[in-house]
Amino acid sequence: MDQFLAFGIVGLSTAAVYAVIGSGLVLTHTTTGIFNFAHGAAGMMAAFSYWQLTAGWDVPVPVALAIVLLVSAPLSGLLVERALRAVQGLGDAEKLVMTVALLSGLIATARWIWDPMQARTLPTFFAETEPLRIGSATVTWHQALTMLVAVAVAVGLRVLLFNTRTGAEMRATVDDRALAGLTGADPIRANRVAWVLGIELAAVGGILIAPTVSLDAATLSLLIVSAYTAAIFGRLRSLPMTFVGAIVVGLMESYLTGYLPQNEYLPGLRLAAPALLLLIALLLFPHGRLRGRDRKLGPVPTPSRGGALFFAGVIALLGLMVATTLGESDLIAYGPMFAFGVIALSLVPLSGYAGQISLAQLSMAGIGAVAYAHLAPDGQWWGLLGAVLIAAVAGALVAVPALRLSGVYLALGTAAFAVILDRWIFTLPAFEIGGVRIAFFDQGSVEVAGVNLFGLKLDETAEITVFAVVCLALATLGVAVLRRGRFGRRLIALRDSEAAYATLGGNCCSPRSRSSRSARAWPDWAVRSTGCRSGR
Repeated sequence: MDQFLAFGIVGLSTAAVYAVIGSGLVLTHTTTGIFNFAHGAAGMMAAFSYWQLTAGWDVPVPVALAIVLLVSAPLSGLLVERALRAVQGLGDAEKLVMTVALLSGLIATARWIWDPMQARTLPTFFAETEPLRIGSATVTWHQALTMLVAVAVAVGLRVLLFNTRTGAEMRATVDDRALAGLTGADPIRANRVAWVLGIELAAVGGILIAPTVSLDAATLSLLIVSAYTAAIFGRLRSLPMTFVGAIVVGLMESYLTGYLPQNEYLPGLRLAAPALLLLIALLLFPHGRLRGRDRKLGPVPTPSRGGALFFAGVIALLGLMVATTLGESDLIAYGPMFAFGVIALSLVPLSGYAGQISLAQLSMAGIGAVAYAHLAPDGQWWGLLGAVLIAAVAGALVAVPALRLSGVYLALGTAAFAVILDRWIFTLPAFEIGGVRIAFFDQGSVEVAGVNLFGLKLDETAEITVFAVVCLALATLGVAVLRRGRFGRRLIALRDSEAAYATLGGNCCSPRSRSSRSARAWPDWAVRSTGCRSGR
C-alpha cells in the first residue's frame, strides 16, 4: 500500500502538469478553432529559457520566472496569434500544417541555440526543504506546488470564462464569430487573449515538468501527447473533463512505471501508453464525422497530359544532374530528397484531394523500409512489391478505426499511431509467430540492400539516387492520372463536402458508392452537382 500511494502521488503531480498544458490547448482550440501541435514546443522553449536564466546566467529564480512567464510567454503568444491569424479561415489541413511547421521550427531553434549534446538539468522547486509526510507517503514541495498550480489554473479559468467580459467574448467567439462581432464583441481580442493564456499555460507546464525529465528539445515537445489525451477526454471543449483526462493519464503512466512486468517486450509499452490511450479515447468518444463544405477551399487544378509529362521530365533531368555532378558525401546529404519527395507526394491524394489529414506517412515509409530489408536481403526486385503490399495492409489497418474520425481528430489518431510505432512496435526484439521469426530492428538497426533489377544491381549512392528520381517521376505521373480520373473526382467531392457527398449517394467511408446505381450514375449527375468537372 505504501508503494501504491507513492506512485499515486507521483501520478497526480504529473497529471497536474498535463492538466495545465491540456487546458491551454483546449482554450486556444475552442476560441480560435486551431489545434496547436506546437503547444508542447512553446513549453519547451520556456523551460530552456528558464534554464538559461537560472543555470546559465545565475539570475535569481523569482526574477527568471517573472521574465519567462510575464514577458517572454505573453510576447510569444502575441507573435503566434499574429502569425496564425492569416490561416484563421482556412481548412483544417492548412491550419495543422502551420502548427506542425511551427513545432519543427521551434525544435530546430532550440537545438541551434542550446547544444543538444550537452546534458542539462533543472532543480526542483524547494529542493532543500524537508518533504511533507502524508501517512507513509512522501510528497515533495515541488509535487505539492505542481498540484496547487493546477488547482489555481482551474479556478482562474473558471472565473475568467464565466465572470468577466473577456471570458464572455471568448465563449461567444466559439459559438459564432460573425454574430459575436455584431453584438459588440471583439473576436480578434478574444483570440489574442486565448493565445497569450494558452502559451502562458504551456510555459508553466514546461517549467514544472522539466526537472523530472530530460531537458531535451524533442522530448519536452512531444510530452504534449499526454496532454493531447487529456484534451480529447474533454472533446477539445470541456476544461473539467480535460482535468479528469489528465488524472487518468498521469496515474496510468505512474502505475505502469511501478507495476509493469520487467521484460524486453514491455518497456516500450509504457512509453507508448499515452498514445494508445489517445487512440482509444478518439475511437470511444463520439465526434462529428460528416462536415459541410469549407468555403475557403479552392479548386483543385486538373493537370494536362503535356504538363504532367513535362514536369516529370524536369524531375528526371534535375535528378540526373544531381546524381552525376555531386560527390559521394553530398549525394548522401541531398540524394534522399527525391525519396522524401515520393513520401510527400503521397499526401496529395490523401490531403489535397480527399481532405484527410495524416501525420503517419513517415511511419508508413518506415514499415515499407523494414519490410523490404527483411523480404529482400539481397535486393531482389520483388521485395519492393512485397514492401508496398505490407505498407498497404498497414494503411488499411489504420484506415479501419480512422473511418470514425475526420479533421483534427484524424490527425491526432494518425499521430498516435506513429508514436506507438516509434516508441513500442519498432523497439520490440525478435519474436516468432507460427514458426516465422519476426524482427523489426536487430540490435537497433537494419541493413537495406540496393535494388537488384533483373540483374542490374544498384549499390552505388548515385545509382540509388537515379532510381529514386525515376520513382518520383513515375509517382508524379500517377498522381496526375489519378486527378484526371473518376476516382480523383470522387476524392475531391468528398473533400468539398462529406455531407453533400453522402447525400448524393457516396460512401464517406470509401469513395466507392454504397449502391451500384449511384456508382454508375456518379459521372453524370453527382459530378455535376459537386462541380468536380469544373475543377473543384
